[in-house]
Amino acid sequence: MKNKLSFMVLLLTSVLLAACGGIRVSQDYLPEASFNQLKTYRWDPALLAKEDKVENNNPLLNQRIHKAIDRKLAAMGYQLTDSDKADFRVSYQTQVQPRIESEGTTGSFAIGFGNIGHFGAIGIHTGNIITEKDEATLVIDVIDNNSGKLLWRGVSTRYAYTHTDPEKLTQIINKHVDAILSQFPPDQPRQ
Repeated sequence: MKNKLSFMVLLLTSVLLAACGGIRVSQDYLPEASFNQLKTYRWDPALLAKEDKVENNNPLLNQRIHKAIDRKLAAMGYQLTDSDKADFRVSYQTQVQPRIESEGTTGSFAIGFGNIGHFGAIGIHTGNIITEKDEATLVIDVIDNNSGKLLWRGVSTRYAYTHTDPEKLTQIINKHVDAILSQFPPDQPRQ
């Protein structure tokens, strides 16, 4: 019985840790867009101009994100070009913001009795658990190159951690980009 309880506690802990550490992704897209026509892309000039401004400039992070997106899109068969005639433009945004979570009010009541020494116990617990963690968000946009319309947006969020290791940060960015772009192009219902 004790081994079974230990196994259940270990299993529950593993599931909770896996759920807390994962990347959450979502997407939205223009339903009337024809994604199967998209073959070539370029980086959005507005993004490149924004990256050049001192207050928005983190060249190391920008390079990692550019490389990750270029790598993933190339693996998917899209071709990067500098031409103004590209089928679509790619842009991205990053954000880190605090997220407050509450598990709400909890309560428990327990009574226990023993055989040896005739002892018993009563326990009561009430309260709530509030935590604040930084949450990192990466947004990748696919924009029609001719009209400037947003065709598709993919978003990933995950709890942010401080990283001093460049390789670890690169791995995390790659995971975010892979998770987001695995939804692109969207599965569209036939009309």
